[in-house]
Amino acid sequence: MASHSFVGKPTPLLDGRAKVTGSTRFTPDLTMPGLLHARFLTSPYAHAAIRGIDAAAALAVPGVVAVLTAADMPNIVPSSRTRLLLARDRVIFVGQPVALVLAIGEGEAEDGLGKIQVDYDPLPAVISIDAALEPDAPLLWRNGVPSGSDNASMHGVRPARWETALTITWNSFPGETRGGGNFKP
Repeated sequence: MASHSFVGKPTPLLDGRAKVTGSTRFTPDLTMPGLLHARFLTSPYAHAAIRGIDAAAALAVPGVVAVLTAADMPNIVPSSRTRLLLARDRVIFVGQPVALVLAIGEGEAEDGLGKIQVDYDPLPAVISIDAALEPDAPLLWRNGVPSGSDNASMHGVRPARWETALTITWNSFPGETRGGGNFKP
């Protein structure tokens, strides 16, 4: 039997003392000259057209350096939902970033965020798989599924191995739509 040097033996925490005493520096603890703080304005709608974004009041907030919208970003065709920049013309999920405020401090960024006015035109949203399968369901990707999508199976693409499966069972399990996770500083 192989001998292992770590299995079954206590391992000292090399940074344990620093973490317990509060002397460990995490990324949010770092300050650098010229560092700006960023806050995203996100969509409250699952599906909506963006008629306009007025950032003038946000830019007038002391300490706000810039407010970015899709008009300020390169027009890159997204390859999946996870690779979207700021929403351009419409939002396709609740929480999709619509604008970005850059400011000299966190408080200033939050204050600027509250001053941005977005004119939304809510559109029909699909909130279940059954509704998505309807022939007249609104399309998430109007020009077809992005070619570089890393989650093609989520877009109705059947994996080849399904064709040889002995049994395929379909069911529906309604539940909370938000995922959870803890954040470490």
